[in-house]
Amino acid sequence: MKTEERVKIILGEKGDRTFSAVISHWYRPSDYWNPEESEYDIVSEIWDEDNDCDADALIDRYEALTGVDVMEAFIDEFKWSY
Repeated sequence: MKTEERVKIILGEKGDRTFSAVISHWYRPSDYWNPEESEYDIVSEIWDEDNDCDADALIDRYEALTGVDVMEAFIDEFKWSY
């Protein structure tokens, strides 16, 4: 089973920048022979909602300065939305 959803997160010192990306979740339940499998992936560009542009360079700089893994933040937000 595969699900895709656009997820938004807020970043920045003042919490004033909104970014979005499409997250994909693939899931296969376990059966007698195979264990459960689950995989998360970002399947779109990370988008700066405030300036309406691609935010790759800004995200790279934010990760370098803060040590925050933005990809993981998107996936965590996706998991909490279900």
